[in-house]
Amino acid sequence: MKKYKLTKELMSRYSEYLISDTMKDIPEYSKSEYWKLHASYVKILIKSDTVEAKGKSGFYPPPNRSLIFIIKKLVILISTNPLELILRFKRIIGFPVNGIKLLSYFDAFNKTMMSDVISEPQLSPSRINYSSLVKNDLVYKSVKECKEDYNKVSKGRTFSDHILIAYYYLNILNVYTNLQTLKKPMILEIGGGNGNLLSVIKWHTKQSTIIDVDLPETISHAVLHISDLFPEAKILMPHEVKSCVDFSSYDFVFLTPSQIYLLEDDSIDLSVNCHSFMEMTHFQINEYFELIQRVSKNNAYFFTANRTEKIPSGKGSFKKETIAPPIRFSEYPWKSSNHILIYEICRLFRLVQLDSMFNRLEKIKK
Repeated sequence: MKKYKLTKELMSRYSEYLISDTMKDIPEYSKSEYWKLHASYVKILIKSDTVEAKGKSGFYPPPNRSLIFIIKKLVILISTNPLELILRFKRIIGFPVNGIKLLSYFDAFNKTMMSDVISEPQLSPSRINYSSLVKNDLVYKSVKECKEDYNKVSKGRTFSDHILIAYYYLNILNVYTNLQTLKKPMILEIGGGNGNLLSVIKWHTKQSTIIDVDLPETISHAVLHISDLFPEAKILMPHEVKSCVDFSSYDFVFLTPSQIYLLEDDSIDLSVNCHSFMEMTHFQINEYFELIQRVSKNNAYFFTANRTEKIPSGKGSFKKETIAPPIRFSEYPWKSSNHILIYEICRLFRLVQLDSMFNRLEKIKK
């Protein structure tokens, strides 16, 4: 459970969103079995000027630093899932998990950023060249550098695995796109979760407008997290969106899947999807690929990082007679006209988990 204290004005707007039609008005196909389940885990409780939010998948806000918080987490793990506590401890001290020695995200990040420098040759032009990457002034080369930067703006929050992953993607975007050279970039993220990547990108592109398209339940978390980190930011919530609104006059715009038609053609400089296409239906993925191609400017960028293969199942899915077909990265509806800049198995994730992930960056061609 995460607590947020809101101003009276923001509380009023947020409360209106929770009871608005936009919380319910989404196509049936916009929720895979996986997200039908995880949307049910979202809980919002309003108490005076405080909101308490709870969720699972996509709900990864960095906690405030607190000894009490750490103790509570340990007590919960010991009482509910002692095996998970043992596995985490074994991973920290370097013991093999499932017969394979996996690294922590922190160790894996440092190793990945130096991978080409130490041992690996550049085998393909579509593979990330880390030896060149780390020479760039815009790149955070170690966990220590990421933490130092994050501490400047985090308001006492713990530097988590999820924030580190956001810095990893930021490094790639800073070097392989023109994000930092644009005066006022328009950035679209599809399935931004509670907003960790959104927030890290915004800190480093302060004049940008970031548009987040997501399920209404997930947006209810993201609005809280983003408004807490950026109290002065101009935020447009889904129920406030009108067809004539100029999105570029806002810092953050939140849209549900039913509202994607409001995005103008040829208006986006960078589109991003990380870790959520793999949890959608094939129909949704097709819809979002069409959206990205439509709203992107010519020579805009599209970056995605997702599992090689995943079945977006819900509770009890494998007991049913029919199971949703797997979502395979190689079978996404890629546009052959676009220019591929990066296409590789993610070297960070192959060190921390058994399921492989792909990174792909394209330049949109029209």
